[in-house]
Amino acid sequence: ASASEGESDSSKERSDVISLDVECLCDGVLEKNVPLGRVKISTDPPVPTPFLLSLQDTLNRIAGLTPHRADLHSELTAAVDFPLWMQMMTHSAMTARDISMIFTHVFSCIIKLQAPIRSEPFVQWTNEYLRLISACSTFESTVPLLPLLFEFTNSCIDEIRRDVSRTLYCLWLVLSPIF
Repeated sequence: ASASEGESDSSKERSDVISLDVECLCDGVLEKNVPLGRVKISTDPPVPTPFLLSLQDTLNRIAGLTPHRADLHSELTAAVDFPLWMQMMTHSAMTARDISMIFTHVFSCIIKLQAPIRSEPFVQWTNEYLRLISACSTFESTVPLLPLLFEFTNSCIDEIRRDVSRTLYCLWLVLSPIF
């Protein structure tokens, strides 16, 4: 039996009205009254846009640390072919190895900019993280690890910014009596 047009409209309206309380497994955040239309089924392919936008933002923040280093900027952008990655993610062709490769590149750029005193804990963390990613077989299995990854890389970028600011301030204190 087929539903009449009026019935399908009302059932569509009901699915928009129905809401759920959703708890994120990664961070335990509870979001209340999520419309049913926003709930994604676990068998659906991942939506690439949030990941790629976060990755682009991270690369832009790294490039922003050195605004006059065109060589570093080109090195950062050459590592990621965003249209290709979008296509790979849309067709579920992205693997955990692909994620590992791009973040190995991101980590190498960050460590070049970090204060030497910070490199040992950074290397320990990244090695552990890459070990966890290498244990994953598919991109989908790496998704729960991605928020932690972006949080860590952004905190490292913030730390580099603070270190640069402190250094410039100390230089100003030392050099200001001279001028």
